[in-house]
Amino acid sequence: MIVTAIDIETTGLDPDINKITEFAAIVYDTDDPPKLDDPENPDAPYFHFRVFHSPDVEMNWGEFAKQIQPNYYEVENFAREFELSFGADTKIEYDSIDQLIKAKEMWYAFRRVVPADELLVHFKQFLNENEVERVIPLGKNFPGFDLRFLRRLSYFDEIPFSHRSLDPSIFFLKPGDTQPPSLTDCLKRMGDDKPVTHNALEDVIDTIRVFE
Repeated sequence: MIVTAIDIETTGLDPDINKITEFAAIVYDTDDPPKLDDPENPDAPYFHFRVFHSPDVEMNWGEFAKQIQPNYYEVENFAREFELSFGADTKIEYDSIDQLIKAKEMWYAFRRVVPADELLVHFKQFLNENEVERVIPLGKNFPGFDLRFLRRLSYFDEIPFSHRSLDPSIFFLKPGDTQPPSLTDCLKRMGDDKPVTHNALEDVIDTIRVFE
């Protein structure tokens, strides 16, 4: 079975006011599991972009989101402060060469970026290139979290999401649990103390590991 493991990072928990900051997906064949030892270059078709929003969009960063995504928070604020428009021509006057160097370093560090209203266009192209006709999502709480954010993006209706999805946390329920275990809980219960990085691509890989 071909499934698509998906994870997003956001500025908070409420899709009505918070925004997606990162999106990752791996096309995964359950009958022929890939090697996923390298989180920077998985041995499977993968899609990974950081997501930027226009300067007039309120990001509404929550404190926890700022702590787990400090690099994004810093570059996003820096970009807005100097009116950077990623992926477009920019005309910015810098007060010093140090500011220009910092801007270029941040741009190269975050070169895999895409505007929010184009994210699903690129994702659709990725699906087409890998002959994915129906997206069966694999993810931790995908319907209750990720899907609610994705529905608010342009071209959502163009993505052939299945009405069924897989959540690997069901395999790690224990007597006495009052809610489904988190990804961190699942990893610990399989004997892995690796911390969850809240990097979307690495979290997708961890989700697949838990599923296996």
